[in-house]
Amino acid sequence: MIAAYLAITTLATFDALPPTVAILAFAAAAAATVALCLRESSIVARMFTTAPLRVLGRVSYSFYLVHWMIVVLVARAVDHAPPAVAAATIFIVGFALSAVAATALWYVAERPYFAYARR
Repeated sequence: MIAAYLAITTLATFDALPPTVAILAFAAAAAATVALCLRESSIVARMFTTAPLRVLGRVSYSFYLVHWMIVVLVARAVDHAPPAVAAATIFIVGFALSAVAATALWYVAERPYFAYARR
């Protein structure tokens, strides 16, 4: 399931799938991943309970807000690189920069907001 999800997002990143197909395939892969997570004994469910993915879950909304802009900027920066190098750079550097930006946004905006809302 994880391989299918990564394949779909990779193909969509390089516009190898028509937009409607990419959206429907992404939705199907996401729904299947959620279904696997509902069974606590599945390896996918256990994977999502690891510390790094729990941290990513905490900043997931901020990650959602910033990741596409960062991925597009990284993709434009490596536009003339060979496809394999471009793909690896987009995913590794794009993910790392998105995680850093999301964590900063969580500390600067989300965390203070939730602390204020609790009071």
